[in-house]
Amino acid sequence: GGYPPYNIFKSKDNYVLEIAVAGFGKEDITVTVKELTLTVEGSKLPSVDSYVHNGIANRDFKQDFVLAEYVVVDGAEMKDGMLRVLLKQELPEEKKAKIIEIS
Repeated sequence: GGYPPYNIFKSKDNYVLEIAVAGFGKEDITVTVKELTLTVEGSKLPSVDSYVHNGIANRDFKQDFVLAEYVVVDGAEMKDGMLRVLLKQELPEEKKAKIIEIS
């Protein structure tokens, strides 16, 4: 369950799920959302290269993340071997805190 390694960052109402996917390209990764589950899958065809040493793990993976209520996926980007999935908390107006005037 620990492959690939990931981090989750939070700032205000936004979250970033950062997954280390060195060796995978955009075409090798699928990000899907169904109900409250975010799924990130990576599948790479076996390389035909003859390695002298192959220390970078390129095995297939599937990671499921349970999203909190009102958290939606706002996009994804890949840079420098890191996949970043941007998440945003969108509370309905009736769920937001209200300031009550004192009369």
